[in-house]
This record gives sequence, C-alpha cells and structure tokens, in this order.
Amino acid sequence: MSIWARKEFSNLKRMWESGVRVPKPYCVKNNVLVMEFIGKDGVRAPLLKEVKLTDPDEIRNIFMKIMKNVRLMYKKAMLVHADLSEYNVMLYGDDVVIIDVSQAVHLNHPQAFAFLVRDLSNVRNFFMKLGLATPSLNDLINYVIGEDESLELEY
Repeated sequence: MSIWARKEFSNLKRMWESGVRVPKPYCVKNNVLVMEFIGKDGVRAPLLKEVKLTDPDEIRNIFMKIMKNVRLMYKKAMLVHADLSEYNVMLYGDDVVIIDVSQAVHLNHPQAFAFLVRDLSNVRNFFMKLGLATPSLNDLINYVIGEDESLELEY
C-alpha cells in the first residue's frame, strides 16, 4: 500500500508545482500521505457529482477550469489523470480541485493517450448532461495537447 501513497504524493507534488489545482502535498511516510484539506471547519468540499448546478455561466466556468487544469497537467506536469470524472473534482469556493491522482501516468506510458481520451470523454459527458454545448472530443484533445491555448464554448 505504501507504493500507492508514494505515487500519489509524487503525482500531487508534480501537479502542484506545475500549477494544477490539486491538494497541496506536505509529506508521505509509509502508507500515510499528508496533504491540504479541501473544505471548511472540518467539512470537506463537495465533489462535482454532489452539487446541483443550474446556472449556465457557472456550469461553463467550471468546465473551463477543469479543462485548463487538464491542459496544465498534460503540458507542464506531463501527466494524465487516468481516472478523471465528476467523482474526482471538488468544488471549493470559486475553485475546482482535482483529487485522487494516485493512478495518474506520465505521458510516456503506453496507455497515456487512451487515458486522456477517456478522461476528456467522462468530463464532456457529465457536462453535456447538464446542458452545456461542449466542444467535440477532438477539439478538447487538441486543446489539451496542442499549442492553441483558446477553447471556445460557442457551439
């Protein structure tokens, strides 16, 4: 089990240092990982899945923040989450916080691209169910891995 704690710590540290909004990692020893608590007064922030979102501007804003974090994860940390969904994103104030990164893989992993496609599909499908007209999967892939830093939601 300590291997997973060390891997999660390493992934969190790499992401945090790259500007990805994840819980700040502090230390790891054996199977214990100490990281920033995301919440207030001992109550954790809700997962994206647990929040009822109805405001179209808020939905669009959250989607864009997630995509920007996925892009940073890919371009700067050189990692793919590999299990990203509405269950691994917390909403904390105006922030989105990506969690559960122990299974994240480096871009040189043979399945990294397939994992990226699955991550983007999961997030896209969730937001489509909320009524957001999301970009195509190909456009999202191009945004994450490409040079163009703009992503338009006017579809």
